[in-house]
This record gives sequence, C-alpha cells and structure tokens, in this order.
Amino acid sequence: MNSRRYIVVWAPAARQDLRHIARYLARDSIPAARAVAKRIRDQVERLSELPERGRSVPELESHGLRSEREVISRPYRIVYAVEGQTVRILAVLDGWRDLDDPLLDRLTRTAVPKR
Repeated sequence: MNSRRYIVVWAPAARQDLRHIARYLARDSIPAARAVAKRIRDQVERLSELPERGRSVPELESHGLRSEREVISRPYRIVYAVEGQTVRILAVLDGWRDLDDPLLDRLTRTAVPKR
C-alpha cells in the first residue's frame, strides 16, 4: 500500500462549483446541502491517499486530454489532475450535464494557476 500523502489543492473555479451546489441545494434543505458538500469534500480528501483511483474523463479523452481524472460523488463528478505530489481539484460538476463543452472550455481556455 502506498503510504505517500498528496497535497490537495482546490482551483478557485472548483471551490466556486461547490459553493454553487451547496447554495442551490440549500434552497430546499440546508441539512441536505451540508451533507452533500461534506460528502464531496470527504471524497476529495480521500484523493490525498490514492489519487490514481479515479478514471480518465471520457469527454476529455476524446480530445486527447488524458491527464485529468475524475471520481464520482453521485450525482456529481469531481475532476482533478495529479501534478507531482499535488492533487489539483479542477471542477465539481453535475453528472447529468453534458460536460464536453463546459469542461473542455474550462480546462483549455482558463489556465489553472500552479502553486
């Protein structure tokens, strides 16, 4: 078992994604919004131990982008990239959406600042 721990860094856009999700859900139920946000944060934290567990993002693979990966926290998709010892969370998106255009646009036009 790999005992290395990776540093998890949220891109500003991914943090904003999580805030939007929580705000949207809070309109119906604040406890439900908190529970979903916690479940997503817990899923992200697990990436610090085993970031390779996620799959390649199919919509990005079709464009030749294979370094981004994703894990699912139903119905949300957490998109990330592993850069050395850092796991960079790039997006948290609704899994029901067609992600091809919005995700490709975010990852190819908007540079994610490196730390």
